[in-house]
Amino acid sequence: MNRIVKSQIIKPVIPLIGLPLKGYGITFAASKIPCRCTLRINYRFAQCRDSNPQKQLRKVDEHSLGFYINSYLNDLFFEILDVCLEGFSDIKCDCELPDIVLFAIATTEIIFNLFNVKKMEYDDYLKTLAVLDRKFWSIDPMYIASIRCAYAYQELCIVRDIHENVRLGSIDIKLGYIKKFECPDLCLELVSPYDNLTTSLLLKYSSHVISKIAQNMTSKGFITSESLKYLKLLYDIETRIAFEILNNPKDSVIIDATPMKPIADIFSIKFYKIHFESINE
Repeated sequence: MNRIVKSQIIKPVIPLIGLPLKGYGITFAASKIPCRCTLRINYRFAQCRDSNPQKQLRKVDEHSLGFYINSYLNDLFFEILDVCLEGFSDIKCDCELPDIVLFAIATTEIIFNLFNVKKMEYDDYLKTLAVLDRKFWSIDPMYIASIRCAYAYQELCIVRDIHENVRLGSIDIKLGYIKKFECPDLCLELVSPYDNLTTSLLLKYSSHVISKIAQNMTSKGFITSESLKYLKLLYDIETRIAFEILNNPKDSVIIDATPMKPIADIFSIKFYKIHFESINE
C-alpha cells in the first residue's frame, strides 16, 4: 500500500497561560516561539493482521514520544480507514520542548499532510482532533487543543472550549529551559492542591490576565508592560500551584524577576524562563 516519506522544517509553539487542572473549565493560551524542528516521517499503510493495531507498529519504548505518536496515528487510521500503519516518525528541535508539544505538533502536521488539509478546514479538523485527544489521553483536551491551534495558525491562540478559539497574531518571545520534576502519574490533568473556592478565584485571575492580553493584541498589536506585570504575577501563582502539586521538591527553582512558566508535560512538569521582546507603549 501507499508509503509516506517526508522530511520538513517546522516552527514549534509553547503553552503560555494555563495549567490543566482536573474538573475545571480553563482558558489556555499558546504561541509560536523562535525555534526550529525537523520532522521526519516514514510510514506505510498496511492491512491489519488482527484487532490490535498497536502490534503492527515498529517497536518503540512504551511511554516514549514515538510510542505516543505512533499509537495515536494508528488508532486514528484503524478507526476511520480500517488500515494499520507501519513505520516511524522522528522530531528533533534546536530548543528543549515538552513532549506533549512535540506530540501535538507532530500529529497535527502528519494528519494535515496526509489529508491535504486546507487552511479554511483547520477549525473543523482541530475540533475533530480535540475529540480524538479526549479519547486517547482520557482528559479534557483543551490544553492540547491550544497547542494545536497555535501551531496550525502560527499565532497566539486562546482556547476556552472545543468550539471557541481566538487568534491574536504573533508575539516575540524567547524561551529558556530550566529543569523538570517528575510526576507520579500522568501530568496532563493535575489535581488542584487548593479547595474549590480558592482554585476558582485563581482561575478567574488567569482569565482576567488573558482578557488584558487579548485587549492589548486587538487594539495595539503587542502586549504592554502593564499587562506583562500581571502576567508575571500569574506565572508566580502557577509556579506555586505546580510546587504544591509536586509536594514542594527540595531542589526547586528560585523565582526572580524573569517570568517563569511551569508547563505540564506527559509525566513531568517542566519549568521555563519566558522573555517577552518588543514590549512597547
